[in-house]
Amino acid sequence: MTVNWNNPYAFGKGHWLKGNLHAHSSPASPCSIINFEDLLSLYQDKDYHFLSISDHMEVTEAQCDGLVLLPGLEWNSRVGYMPNKAVTHQHHLGLYAMEHAHLHPYLDYREQGPLLAAMDRDDSLRVANHPNWMEGGHYRLEDLLRLNGLVDGMEIYNAVIEQEEGEADATALWDRLLAADCRLLGFASDDSHAAGDIGHAWIMVRSQNNSPAAIYSSIKQGNFYCSTGVLFQDLGRTGDSIFLELEEEACITLIGKAGRLLHKKIGTSLEWDFAQFDTPYVRIHVVDKKWRQAWSQPFFKV
Repeated sequence: MTVNWNNPYAFGKGHWLKGNLHAHSSPASPCSIINFEDLLSLYQDKDYHFLSISDHMEVTEAQCDGLVLLPGLEWNSRVGYMPNKAVTHQHHLGLYAMEHAHLHPYLDYREQGPLLAAMDRDDSLRVANHPNWMEGGHYRLEDLLRLNGLVDGMEIYNAVIEQEEGEADATALWDRLLAADCRLLGFASDDSHAAGDIGHAWIMVRSQNNSPAAIYSSIKQGNFYCSTGVLFQDLGRTGDSIFLELEEEACITLIGKAGRLLHKKIGTSLEWDFAQFDTPYVRIHVVDKKWRQAWSQPFFKV
């Protein structure tokens, strides 16, 4: 599966499904204080359609009626052990697959380079997590440039970092990468460790149905957007025209190369001609009256 970078939303059929790929449970993740049964229940209570329990260096298998579970884990380099079960600060990656068994071999790798080389031809989903975590940043620009072609995306908003050193919003870094033609999908997540972390940031996936295979396929194709509360009805591209329809009025901005502001309006819809500006890509950012946000995937000219 590959992303249609001209229009990640070219396949316009299906329903929008709400989900989170980054959540931790106890005792599998030493950073978490919530067990997976309570974790699942709380996400169901907040009307999520799908979830991945991405525990640190452990594949957690669970079942839940009414909530689609996608196999996942949070891998981290094991260079420089920390005392809590080999969870280090280096190179966290969200790794996802259609089968739990597909993830187990990844646990044998201690360093990121050999891991990604081994994953080169498989159909896993790979996301660079919380790049702006910690004062010095978890991933620098040059680190992410080296990952071009090796990972599918990066977290552009990680809600739990609001409570940590660093910045939850990594869109400025994303724009610098996109401007360098490093084509990474943008993801948003709770990165939940406790009950209070749940329901702050998620992805909305347009899927033909709510089967794990359909949801996973849409994510791999980039047919989703990120949100902290703003909801899109439709978005996509026809020729050079980018279009958007919202459920409620909000401030809509179009962002181009390296963060350049191309257009801004207040409303519930947008049509914009890509040919107006000399920019290799454009992405949509929306902020509503309650300061809730949403971000589209980038549309590239070619």
